Amino acid sequence: MPQFEQASEIFRTSWGLYSKVVEHDYMTHQRLNSAVRAVVVAHFGQHRLRLIELGCGDAAQTAQIFRDLPVDDYQGCDLSDVALDYARGNLSGLAASTELVCVDLMSFLRGREQPVDIIYASFALHHLSLPDKKDFAVQALRLLKPRGLAIIVDVFREAHQSRPGYLDAYLSVVRDQWHALDGPELAALEAHVRDNDFPETVDTYLSICEAAGLRRHSKPLELGPHKLLIFERVS
Repeated sequence: MPQFEQASEIFRTSWGLYSKVVEHDYMTHQRLNSAVRAVVVAHFGQHRLRLIELGCGDAAQTAQIFRDLPVDDYQGCDLSDVALDYARGNLSGLAASTELVCVDLMSFLRGREQPVDIIYASFALHHLSLPDKKDFAVQALRLLKPRGLAIIVDVFREAHQSRPGYLDAYLSVVRDQWHALDGPELAALEAHVRDNDFPETVDTYLSICEAAGLRRHSKPLELGPHKLLIFERVS
């Protein structure tokens, strides 16, 4: 099955599962979203914003974060054309020109030319290889305007954890605490996480982004394995 068809099929079959996870706030979306919005408001004020979102999915969370904020231009990508159809509806409340592209996030980022104020990636970068994560930081520096922000919401390993150790610990919490999911949903989630999640430590991201020329904007918000990191292009 071609990559884009596979992604759309995953969206069709799994989005109900992900919606349950969001509804029950198992991945702390509410606190993370509130923190992102607070940073954007404090940092940019009423400045007109140009925004890139990587792996936007249906953009429902993004629409909540940026509601009533002065977004002039939104550019998003996802591998699922079905997700992007939902995103068009969810983003209709933003007073912004909207471009949605069905492509992998690094191809999308590398193909952008116009500078932006924000590059936002929520639970997306952990799917990338380490070289691609490093290139994300390079591309972010290239595309961000001075004072622009790279906002990363994602899962992270602790400093002492290997990837297998992280996966075992994370999935143990899922099985013990995510009570709204039934047996088949838990099995599907575990298979997805074990096959696709390659989280880094916070220190790895700090090193990657600082080596690319970005500066840490603020102290990371750490809610267990779910964390918010923000980097700034200073000049």
